Amino acid sequence: MRRREDGRGLEECRKPLICTKVVAQALGSSYVELGTTKIVCSVYGPKPNLDEFKQEGEIVYNYRRAPFALANRGKTGDQDNTVLDEKLAAEALDQALSLSVAIGKFPKSSFTVNVLVLESGPGELPLAIMAASVACCDGGIELYDMMSACTVCSVLGELIVDPTAEELQLSTFQLMLAYMTNRKEVAYLQSTGESTTTELKQAIQLGTHACGKCTEVIEECLTKSWQAEQ
Repeated sequence: MRRREDGRGLEECRKPLICTKVVAQALGSSYVELGTTKIVCSVYGPKPNLDEFKQEGEIVYNYRRAPFALANRGKTGDQDNTVLDEKLAAEALDQALSLSVAIGKFPKSSFTVNVLVLESGPGELPLAIMAASVACCDGGIELYDMMSACTVCSVLGELIVDPTAEELQLSTFQLMLAYMTNRKEVAYLQSTGESTTTELKQAIQLGTHACGKCTEVIEECLTKSWQAEQ
């Protein structure tokens, strides 16, 4: 199998750095780093929901980038199509995590999830989804399953998992998905460019497999965090 410039195989994803309890005042928090992409997520609540017509709980997602977050991306910083408008990124977080968070366990309660992008890079949105899932779990919010996410792209007819910025610039098709490994359920799917049905199916298979690897890293991090508290 052909090796990429960074030495990885085409289907090989990098191992993210994941830490919890990084924001002291928060109910739960996380720091996730992959390559040049660095994200902090903090969760606050629960607060009483004062809307008398709303019995179920709710989560409000806020997504923003630090003023210096895009400094290293240059003029081609949006080549991976994940430098979304912050409002759209927050909506994507809501869509992805709504299937994972057991918000029904918190009737008439409200939580706030704040995502702060410290440094933007390839795969920003997938990393933000993972950061939010880890922070919710760290805060004791019950989840049906951990949420992991990744990007797959097509370069010169070959599918590549967890692409670099250079690979994304050469790609003709990009797929980002969020996946619950234990439930074997795709929670969010976003694609750009042109692909055949076969290529799309293969990209989803590669993406779910890569998400499984990320879930292992998440579970390892959370296990160490819980053991440290004992």
